[in-house]
Amino acid sequence: DEECVASSPQDIEEFEKKIRESVDCPVISRCHTYIMESKFFYDTNYHLNTEGAEIRTKLLISDMRDKIF
Repeated sequence: DEECVASSPQDIEEFEKKIRESVDCPVISRCHTYIMESKFFYDTNYHLNTEGAEIRTKLLISDMRDKIF
C-alpha cells in the first residue's frame, strides 16, 4: 500500500525493465505482485510478519511453478 512504497508505478516499471535487461537469467516475478499492505510487516517495510511471509512464500512458489516448471 502507499504507506510502504516510496516509488511511483512508473519508477517500478523502469526498475523492472533495467533488471530484465541486466541479468542473464529468467525474471520470474513482477514487483507489483509483492507490494503488500503495511499490516503484513513489522519493524520496517523490509520485514514481513508471519502472515506476510506466508503470503509471499505462496506467491513465490506460484511464480516459480508458472515460469520454471
